[in-house]
Amino acid sequence: MTGAPDLHGDIETPLLGAPDAEQESRSSDSRSDSRRNAQISCGHPRLTWPLRFLFALNGFTLAFPMLALMYVLNTRVSMPIHLLPTYGAVAFLPCSLKPIYCYLSSYVGESRRDVWICVLLIATAFATAITAWIPRDGVLLCFTFAFFRGVATSWPELLLGLTLIDQAYSAAALPGSTGMTDGTCIPYETTAALFQSQAATSRNVGSLVASVAALAIFTHQQYRNATPMNEFTATILLVMTGTTNLVGAAVAWIYHVGVKAATDGTDIVGDPLPQAVLNNNGSDQEGTQDETKGAILRQPSYDSCYSNGEHALTLDEQTECIARGSCESERSLQKSNTKLVILLQVTIILIGLRQPIVEGTTSMSWGGMLMMCILGLTFLGYSAFSSVFWKPYHSAGLFLILKSAAPSASFLLSSYMYVLFESMPAFLQFLSVIDNLVVTLSSWTYGKLWSGYSQGEALLWLMTGTTILASMASLSNIALVTAIPAMSSVTWKFGVTLAIKGLTAFLDEWCFLPEVVLATVAAVDYKITTMAEAQLGQNFGDGKTTNGIRYGTLVACLDLGGQLGAILMGPLVLALNVSRENDWKHLDQLIWICSLFGLLSVTLIGVLR
Repeated sequence: MTGAPDLHGDIETPLLGAPDAEQESRSSDSRSDSRRNAQISCGHPRLTWPLRFLFALNGFTLAFPMLALMYVLNTRVSMPIHLLPTYGAVAFLPCSLKPIYCYLSSYVGESRRDVWICVLLIATAFATAITAWIPRDGVLLCFTFAFFRGVATSWPELLLGLTLIDQAYSAAALPGSTGMTDGTCIPYETTAALFQSQAATSRNVGSLVASVAALAIFTHQQYRNATPMNEFTATILLVMTGTTNLVGAAVAWIYHVGVKAATDGTDIVGDPLPQAVLNNNGSDQEGTQDETKGAILRQPSYDSCYSNGEHALTLDEQTECIARGSCESERSLQKSNTKLVILLQVTIILIGLRQPIVEGTTSMSWGGMLMMCILGLTFLGYSAFSSVFWKPYHSAGLFLILKSAAPSASFLLSSYMYVLFESMPAFLQFLSVIDNLVVTLSSWTYGKLWSGYSQGEALLWLMTGTTILASMASLSNIALVTAIPAMSSVTWKFGVTLAIKGLTAFLDEWCFLPEVVLATVAAVDYKITTMAEAQLGQNFGDGKTTNGIRYGTLVACLDLGGQLGAILMGPLVLALNVSRENDWKHLDQLIWICSLFGLLSVTLIGVLR
């Protein structure tokens, strides 16, 4: 009997020791994984380099062929002046269709997103390069290629934005995430703001490289005593731009841009798959259930199913109600929201194209189309908001529309600068280089200084401060109108112009980026829907496009507001009689008015509270 314990110990010790060693090994691996994930989510998260490269490529391909496109439009084709507004509206229209792109992309699937990005970039390369061979008087081809090029450019840009959301989910510590550590991890909102800053910086770097390359080409042409822009130069710029897009298509294909998030526990629009789905053990399900309840308690404003009657719902009943009732209304509401935004944009474009439509048909035809749009807006608005509660992302969309609708004199100032320095094209191109350099610096410093102010009151105060600074800085443009023409020294003209343009460009970027961050953050409602559906074990396939379509709609709200602002500028310009013929008289007054509108737009932040 005395030997039994010893024998038992001899037998049991190695048997117990093996599991201990295995457990220790697993714990070591777990700690290693935790540290590795913490480096991603708790250190300084960065976008993957292929995604940053494609954002930079987007900026390059938009800036590099700009003068070549203007040459084809104005010199080779000689498009009539009265068709230029129509051309601008047609070229800009594809940027307003991002909700449609997102909806159609959902049929491709997240696993094929890299293929779709590749196809779209190849289409962009073709549409850009073929523009070099538009014949003289090819007005219709200009319209056709402008629309096709706009679709092929804005669609992959949206898919890159959705991939950014995926990577923000992977890098942030969300409920159920393996990289979550107590009190040290960066939340999704901060990560999304940081990634948007990095995307903007990459895009601006691409524009900067394009400006420097174009400046080198023009300087070389001028050194050879040739015209800076001619048929040969325009063709070279357009073909080089198309070739660059082919390089981007190869990068998207080789590195599977857009689908890596699937291996990180995210779906097509970045919803993190909870642990209850990824791990089918009881402890994980219990942990997810606790997180679900905690999320509900933390976010009462998202609740649309709580009972105010005698019998209060339990947490489980509330969760089930949210998942099954609210999600159904969410899907129908999202469809109405998308249609509403698109129809609003069509209405605004219709108003902007009144003159060419009336000239081509009759005023009654234009009035009939406008009336149909108004009736459609009334019906969609009623169906969208009559039976549901006002959601936080509704407030975000309304704010983005109204904020972007504030009139801006930037377009007129660009024309004024062109006329002022028309005899010095090299300086204009150099000014473009400096502008892109300053904007790049601005987006980089935004990520370093302000990415932590990405949610709640902090984001509202940040938008307030940057809007006030940008509006006040815009008043310095008055010196461009009143003081610069009177200066006799060319050096002083250049110096003052560079200082003013640098200041306004820097602060304008600071003012714009919080709006993009707001659209990115407000598009995501992971704290209720995803966790509740996970607890019920529902299929996530039906909800994969919800956040994506919402993101596309909110980004489209920025374009919608810009269209409204452009329409508002028309009556202001006519009322002040600002034109080239009277040497830009009253342009300084227009700058005052636009700055005042910018300051007043601060009051719109109350919509988000």
